[in-house]
Amino acid sequence: MPPKKKDMGDPKKENINSVKSSGKNKKRKNALVSPDNLNVDSLPEKRSDYRASPCETMASQSQPVYMQPMNMSSMSNMNNYQSQPGAFYTPQQNIPPNTPYHINTSPQMQPNIPPPTYNENFQKSVLDQLRSLDTRLNKLDSIETQLSNLTMKLSNMDVRVTSLEGTARKVDSRVTDVESSRAFDSQTCEEL
Repeated sequence: MPPKKKDMGDPKKENINSVKSSGKNKKRKNALVSPDNLNVDSLPEKRSDYRASPCETMASQSQPVYMQPMNMSSMSNMNNYQSQPGAFYTPQQNIPPNTPYHINTSPQMQPNIPPPTYNENFQKSVLDQLRSLDTRLNKLDSIETQLSNLTMKLSNMDVRVTSLEGTARKVDSRVTDVESSRAFDSQTCEEL
């Protein structure tokens, strides 16, 4: 049932009276407000960012970045309100909304990873040297197999050389036999 229309007079006074009323009647009076008795002046002011999320409003506002004081005298001057504005902070640039933030971590800020000790560093250096020696030994193993193959070939060549020397001696003895037989033949021919 709509409420009766009555002469409101000044709508601002009506709005003030509704605020002063008790907590029980406040909901009841707000429920009985109709579009007929509303006045533009009695409505709360519409804000431009009433739908903006808190993150967007915080991102759109520039916030100061406080710097550490340089020495003790500037710390004593922090209670002095006659200093120029902007003496202790610099304004931060506006950050657009929905910007991905990247956190850069430094080794000093990571408490879970202890710094390496002297023994760990020594072990690491010894292991690195052993790995390099292992690779060198692997190369030496391949060189050793190549050398063993070459020595086998050289021994085979040595056997061949000794057999060739034996055949050369045989050929030399035959040549001397042929020469002696020729000399005998030439001597017999002369005698005839």
